[in-house]
Order: sequence, then C-alpha cells, then structure tokens
Amino acid sequence: MCSVSDGSSARHRRVSRQEDLLALLSACDAVVPQIPNLTWIGDLQQGDGGKGAMVDRLAPFHHIIVRVQGGENAGHTTSFINEKNETVVLKNHLIPSGLRHPGTVGVITGGVLVNPEKLLTEIDEMDSEGFDVSGRIFLSDRAHLVLPMHRLVDHLQEANRGQEGAIGTTKRGIGPANVSRANRTGVRVCDLEDMETVRLRLQENARLFGLPSGSVHENYAWLSTFRDKVLAIAVDSVRLLEVATEEGYSILFEGAQGPLIDIDHGNYPFVTTCPTTFHAVGSSTGIDSSQIHHRIGVLKTYQTMVGNGAFVTEDTGALGDRLRTVGKESGTTTGRPRRCGWLDLPHALWASRRNKCTSVALTKLDVLDEFSSIGVCTGYAYHGEEDLEFRPDEKYLSECTPIYRFFPGWLTSTNGVARYSELPVQAQNLVDYISDYLNLPVSSVTTGPRDQDILVRPGGEIETIYSSRSSRRDIPVKERVVVFCGAAEGGRPEFQQMAAELGIECAKQGISVVYGGGGSGIMGSLADAVLAAEGEIIGVTLDEPIVRELTRSGLSELISVPDMHDRGLRMQSLADAFIVLPGGYGTFQELLYTITSAQLGLHRKPIVLLDDTGYFEPFFALLEHVRCNGFIDAGSQLAVRATTVKDALRIACQSSNS
Repeated sequence: MCSVSDGSSARHRRVSRQEDLLALLSACDAVVPQIPNLTWIGDLQQGDGGKGAMVDRLAPFHHIIVRVQGGENAGHTTSFINEKNETVVLKNHLIPSGLRHPGTVGVITGGVLVNPEKLLTEIDEMDSEGFDVSGRIFLSDRAHLVLPMHRLVDHLQEANRGQEGAIGTTKRGIGPANVSRANRTGVRVCDLEDMETVRLRLQENARLFGLPSGSVHENYAWLSTFRDKVLAIAVDSVRLLEVATEEGYSILFEGAQGPLIDIDHGNYPFVTTCPTTFHAVGSSTGIDSSQIHHRIGVLKTYQTMVGNGAFVTEDTGALGDRLRTVGKESGTTTGRPRRCGWLDLPHALWASRRNKCTSVALTKLDVLDEFSSIGVCTGYAYHGEEDLEFRPDEKYLSECTPIYRFFPGWLTSTNGVARYSELPVQAQNLVDYISDYLNLPVSSVTTGPRDQDILVRPGGEIETIYSSRSSRRDIPVKERVVVFCGAAEGGRPEFQQMAAELGIECAKQGISVVYGGGGSGIMGSLADAVLAAEGEIIGVTLDEPIVRELTRSGLSELISVPDMHDRGLRMQSLADAFIVLPGGYGTFQELLYTITSAQLGLHRKPIVLLDDTGYFEPFFALLEHVRCNGFIDAGSQLAVRATTVKDALRIACQSSNS
C-alpha cells in the first residue's frame, strides 16, 4: 500500500469508485463508441521504427492513449501539417503520442519510469503549442520516479565500463531507477504524499549507490519542487483503465523500444532494464492482454540500431552512410547517429512471434526510392551452416553473416502516392515478400514522416480501425446515407438531375454520402454535386484496375474491397440509412442484397426508394407478391417510397434516429 500522510492527500486523485473514474474521462470529452478498439503498437526491431508516428495516426480512432513502459530513454516523433499549412514536428519522451488530437486522454502507467521535471516540461510545451493537454493526462500513482542521483549513477557506470564494455545507454537514469525499484527503495508518485518516507528512501539509495550524504538533500529539494504538480495528475491507472475497458472505451497502447533490447527476451546484456515486448502491457496496465485484438508491429523497411551489441546486417561503409543520410537516422533522445543496414527478416520474424502480432505496419518505404537494388536478409550463415534463424544471443549474432536476397528498385518517388495500388509494382513486390516471410498481413506502408504519408492496404487491420467512425474524436459524427445508383455512361437526364439534387441537399444538411465510387453516369452526377457543395462523400469500390479507372478522383475517402460481397458488407456497416435512385444495372442487385439482409435481421436501417416516375413500381409489386406468399412478414415494411429529395432524407434520417 502507498503511504498517505494525514491531511496532505487532497491533490491526489485517489479515486476508485467507478462513477468517479468515469467522470475523469467525461471531463476530457471522451465519448463511448459503439464498437471499441483495443490496439497495441509495438516495434519489430530495436525501437526506431516509427511507433510514435503510427500512434499519432491512429489516435483519432481511440479515446485513451496509454504509454505502457520505458522512460525518457525512448523518443517518439510525430509530424503533421497544421491549419496554416506548416509542417509541425513534435518529439515526446514521456507524454503519450497523439495527444495533439482533441478529445483524447493520455495515461502513463506504473510500468513507466518518470522523470517528473521532464514530464511537466513536456506538458507545458504541449500547452504552449496550443494543444491543451493539461487536464486530460493522468499519471499512475504507482509509477517510479527517476531522480538526479539515478542519472548521475548511469553516467558513472557507463564511464567505468569503458569503451569496450559500455552498454550504450541513453544515460537518462533508467537502469539505476530500476535498481532502486527492484531493491524496494524506489520513490513512487504516491510516496510524494509522505515526504518523510521520501527522505528515508533517498538515504537508502545514497547508501546503495555509494553517493555522498549531501545528495539526499539535493534530491529531496528537487522532488519538493515538482511534488504538487505531480500529485495533481496522479490517479489509480489500473482501476481507471479497468473501468474504461468495461465501459467500452477505445484504448491505444503505445509501446517503447523493441524486443531486441527487452530485459527478459532480448540480446542480453545489451538490453534496457524494462520489458519491451507485448507482455509488458498486462503487467503495467492491469488489463487482460487477451482483450487486445489489434497488435500491430511497426517495421522499418531497412535496419537501424543505436547503442552497442551485435547487428548482423550492419553496413559500416557507403551503404550504411547512404541509409543514414537519406533516412535522417539519428536518435530522438540522444541525437546519436544510428547504425544502418539492410532489413533483417529473421530478426523481424522472431520479434513478431514474441509480440504475437496480428499485422505489420511498414515504415519509411520512401527512403529506398533511389536504390536500384534493395537487399533483404533472409537467413544467417554460422560456422558453415546456412539459413539459420535469429537467436537473441550476443556471441551467436556477432559471428553470424547475413544471407541476402536482392529486389529491383523502383527509382521513382513514392512520397505523395495517394493509394497503395498506385505504388510501383517493384515496391508492392517487396511488401508482398515481407508479408509472406513473416506470415503476417502488411496493413499499411508509410512513404514519409507526416501523418498523411500513409497508404492503408484495402481490407487490412488498419483500414478496419479507420472505419470505426464512431470512435473518432476529431471528426463530428454525421448521419451517413448510402446511395445506390448507376455508373454507366448516359442514363436519363432526370435521373442524373435527381442525383445532383440529392448530393447538394446532403451537403447542405451535413449528411455524409457513401456510394460506389464511380465518376460517370448517375454516380458521377451525385459525386460532382456533393464535392461542388463542399460535402463529404466516401467511395467503396473494388480493388481492380478496370474499376479503378472509373473511380471518381478527389473523394473525401476511398475504401477498396476485394469483391462485391465485401462491398455490400462494408456499405451496410457504414450506413445509417439507404437511398436508392432509379437507373443502373447493379442498383437492383445492391437493393435486393440490402433488403434480404434486413429481412434476415442483419440490419434495421431504413431503405428509401426515391423516384417520381414510377420506375420502382414493379419492384414494390414484387415485394407485395412475396409478402402475400408468406416469404416476408405481413407487418414488415422493408422499403418505403419518396418522391422528393427532401422527403427521402427526412424519412431516412428520422427512421435511423428512431
């Protein structure tokens, strides 16, 4: 139990009742979604793959962002374009990534070692940049604090090891702070409520590390400076996350570093002193990790490393220099130049197994744009044996040599490519090979550092997260209407006019339109009208070249699916209501599929047939025929008529909200 002095705990959010914990979240504008996401982002290398940027991209689709473990030895960088069309770069070490997005809540768990001065500085910097994170970031009351004495000891230990024996730590005091924790002399956040306990702990640590007695007073005075502000954001994070999970909040867990330097599973002794693999989530958060169904491993398309230890694919010549220069490879925390080489797939396979990943997010594909030949390590040679696997053993790895397979480069820029299908075929071939080797789907590829520089693979795990509209906090929830209409050239002019009127009215009322993605015929009239009126329109189209050629450019969003069945399912999941326009060969197929799903109880969304020419009368006669023959319940009304655009939208929106 944490010590609590009489009358001094008013600032500490020691709340455990469910309603009190939920109040902390509701104050931060976190709205419970219909389908929650529980997502973990981890690394499949040493830890420099771009986890922070990926967390930032996924943050709008979650409510709570949780920093799982590590300390300020981890540096996470995010880049985005602000409203002034300026590129903004944020570099955080303790604050969870993604808190720039309004409505997100940040939680730092007890698995994180916290330098209070650094944490409060980062909060102040975010506030000064206009992101206002104060009031929506919480710190576990059981988190251990990193003290000036820990940083001093870290420097001394690295210096005493000499150049040959040095681990290559960041000298941020993380190792010695973990020594204090394991020795049961650490200072936790909740201990700040009883400063006499803090003084005793400091004395024990001074003796443990052989420091002069004066260091006790210095560290005590330093902690006293930050005490009140730290206690003001302290909370029982385990109970908070437990309640949030029970209530259905979407939670994004942000890992730090990578499995290569995990204290238990990594290349000992060239490791950090914290767990860095997926298993750290359960111990640091208290969450049942089996509930986390999205486990996305971030993998850079080449290999980098900071610090010491074996690096099988390291290139110390021109290739390494070129990757370092083009990739701008220097540590976020220390600024040290990173060691570089070709991608090590045996290492990535081992890491994906340790983390039980469900998909892979490839990063920095654009760094390879100008390489005519791209190497990938597919196995190791060791003392005459070949095609060996990765094993986290320093002696073994230091004596292994890489076996490479080379792929032709694409020699053109991928930065700015709008869709995954538009990547050069050579780049897609490389991605497919990586996916096959790891036996995991690649759910996205990044082609630059900014949040928008991501290509989401159709039907992949990240697209599934992106589709969870109800979880997004930066986009106002709108009514979404799926419109079925034809894409063929020509068509009766009055039908095209009706589509245009519907598009304009949807834009006026703030109703988002979902349609088949076409750019011609009635579909084209609908899309052109919505876009001209500055509305939102989303296309759901087949991921086939012949269909792509007919797709309308400039849509608010374009979702690709493999076949018509998946297209129907995706449209139903996006829809609040359906409006069907006359004209178009495929319209009746979509209409029958949607009505059949409603009859089977798969959805209860209104289906409105908009027409004032009698076009749909034979269809209503067919419905009446099957109703009379007992195939449809006598009292059911699977589809309704509307003769004007405003009536159709009124019926659709009223029915969907009832």
